[in-house]
Amino acid sequence: MKESSNLMKYKIDYNAFSKKDSIGAFKNVLKYNLKIMFNLNFISALVFAMLIPVITSLKLLDYKAIASIGEGYLSIIGIILVPFLANIENKNNIKEVIYIKKTSYMKTVLSRIVIIMIFMLLIIMSVMMLARAEGSVFKFWEITCGTWISAAFLGMIGFTVANLIDNISAAYLISFGYYIVEYMSKGKYTKDLYLFSLTKGSFSKGKYILLFILFIMIIFNLIIIKRKS
Repeated sequence: MKESSNLMKYKIDYNAFSKKDSIGAFKNVLKYNLKIMFNLNFISALVFAMLIPVITSLKLLDYKAIASIGEGYLSIIGIILVPFLANIENKNNIKEVIYIKKTSYMKTVLSRIVIIMIFMLLIIMSVMMLARAEGSVFKFWEITCGTWISAAFLGMIGFTVANLIDNISAAYLISFGYYIVEYMSKGKYTKDLYLFSLTKGSFSKGKYILLFILFIMIIFNLIIIKRKS
């Protein structure tokens, strides 16, 4: 009985060590991701967002006016931030080992996408909070989430292109081209899937469809990445 107790104690200690080791590995992966992701793209997105209240006034705006700023301009940060994630390891020939335990590359990319999406949301929220502070009247979460969906959708278009053909220049060109077509055509070709539908005065069902397509694109890209790795 005493021998059994000692065996159980050893087993518990071993599991505790494994858990601690896994947490340490996760922290290392997170630190590594943040280090290689915090680059010119991050700075450019921040500067771009900071220039919005300088270029245009955020005072006393109504729903449609703030939607035009959010979807029409702020959504461009998606193009700046997301596509480069597809080939971030190749940029500057990054080769660094930070942990021994094998980690799925697909999970690593997913964690980067999540970090970028949260970062984009925080930027958008900051601009919208500033607009609120300056007296603009609008549905905060409706505009914030709608703008985030547009930004994320544009970004994932570029990410998908970069992932499929391994050409970051084409990724930026195609995602920005989509933005230009939508901006100029006012949804003539995309109808309910109009990227800037908030400017028409409401959060339409098209936004939910775009959100669904966004998740499909993320899953599709993760499958491609898993097969490549």
